[in-house]
Amino acid sequence: MGENGLSVTNSTEHNRKRDMEFTICRNQASASTTARASAGWECTISGNLVRANSAQTTDYSVRGFSAASWTAPEDGSLVTFIEADLVSALGLAWDDGGDPSVIMMSKKNKNLFNNFSGIATKYNEVRGTSQATVSGAADVYVSSYGNHTVKLNRYQRDQAVFCIDPEYISVAYLDGIKKTAMAKTGDSERYLLTVEYCLVNDCPDAHATIGGVGV
Repeated sequence: MGENGLSVTNSTEHNRKRDMEFTICRNQASASTTARASAGWECTISGNLVRANSAQTTDYSVRGFSAASWTAPEDGSLVTFIEADLVSALGLAWDDGGDPSVIMMSKKNKNLFNNFSGIATKYNEVRGTSQATVSGAADVYVSSYGNHTVKLNRYQRDQAVFCIDPEYISVAYLDGIKKTAMAKTGDSERYLLTVEYCLVNDCPDAHATIGGVGV
């Protein structure tokens, strides 16, 4: 579970949600001690793992769930994100019954993705809309396993790219976001934002990770 208390000045619920997204999208291990911490999905998407570029001397690895906790991945050697690894990851999730309709990556990997060989041929014709599917950068990737929306994520690490089936990943709340007024300091209004939540990965094998990228 994630249990956080944060004293902030002129903050909003939106800022708290950004903090949550940062935690969920990264490599945070879970913790059952005080303060409890939810694992990020880089820990929980562990089954369908493509270790980028088999020439690595030290592989990226995700140890998954062990001894009642989710452990953080070990990065090992890093290589460049390539299209063949993306196709392999999508295929692994599809083989296990997933529909990885969302591909999520950092800015560095998105810039590499935009220059994949033949990317201009991977498009959908969209009728009745003002924006084409591919315009300078690809927003939709079409593979043998379906159409995949490509999302740029400012919070996730360069070391991993995720292929996600949104049907099988969510956030659960034990205690929702609460905003409590605190004593003023000068002209500033201060609030305490608290929330208790955790990432829920209903079926880890519905997703896939390309790990060991980031160069």
